[in-house]
Formats: sequence, structure tokens, C-alpha cells
Amino acid sequence: MAYTELIIGAPGTVLRHMRFNWRWILVAIFIINVFILLSATVFEYYEATTQSALPGASPFGWFDSFYFTVINVTTVGFGDIVPKTTAGHWIAIANSLFGLMAFGWFVAVFTIALQPASSPPAEVKVVIDPELLLRLLENFTRESDGRPSDRPRRRLIIELEDPR
Repeated sequence: MAYTELIIGAPGTVLRHMRFNWRWILVAIFIINVFILLSATVFEYYEATTQSALPGASPFGWFDSFYFTVINVTTVGFGDIVPKTTAGHWIAIANSLFGLMAFGWFVAVFTIALQPASSPPAEVKVVIDPELLLRLLENFTRESDGRPSDRPRRRLIIELEDPR
């Protein structure tokens, strides 16, 4: 009979593991933000003149480009700002692909940060079927010819390896 245990840590334990791995989360956030800022700047450089020249359009500035980049990277895509130049289309494609990869990467980094830090477990639990334990002890207390003995002739050694 096999036993499976699911151990969910207390909120304090989870926060401790997150504090141990906070650098990875910050690196992921930093790289994603740098990409968004650079992409918004490049998109504004190529699209500002074309977007502002549209009939009835308001001046197209860096914030509009930043807004478009964030909406595109998060793959929401409202459609209120649409690239008009070929360079703008390529930037939008790069933003979409980077957004998909960055989201997966951030989820992976966040998941790794939630994993227990490299510390020894506080408790080790071994579950043995009672019938199996009785048979095991019974076999160790018998002599080789099957008769019960006053003292065991064999030793039972249980060794646990340190997972570190």
C-alpha cells in the first residue's frame, strides 16, 4: 500500500522562501521593465510622425507609445492604437513574442521562488503499514530454522540519507 502526502507550508514559511529568492523575482521584473521602456522609446521614434499625421489624431507622444507597448506585451491588445509603419509592425510582433515568453519566464521564476529554500526539513515522516512492520519484526526475531528466539540474531538498521 502506497502513501502520498501533500505538505502545504504555513503562510509565514512561504513568505520566508520568497524572501530567500527575492533576487530572481527582481531580476525578472527589471528585465521586463527595461524591455518595455526601450520598446516604447523605439516605437515612439518610428510611429510618432505617422500617428500624429492621421486626420483628427491628437499628438502621439512617448506615453501613447508606452501604453501601446504595455498593452501589446501583456497580450491584451485593445486595438485603439495600431502601428502604421513597417517598423511599428515589427516592433509589435517582437512585443507580442517577448510578452508570451516573459509571462512564462516570470511564472517560472515566481514558482521557483515559492519552493522551499535549501534548508533541512523540519520534520521527516515515515509511514509504514502496521501489518508489514509486524511481519518484518517477526522475521527478525526468529532463528533460521523458524523457531522463536530469545534474542535476535540479526540487526535491523534503518539509515536515512541527508538530502543536502
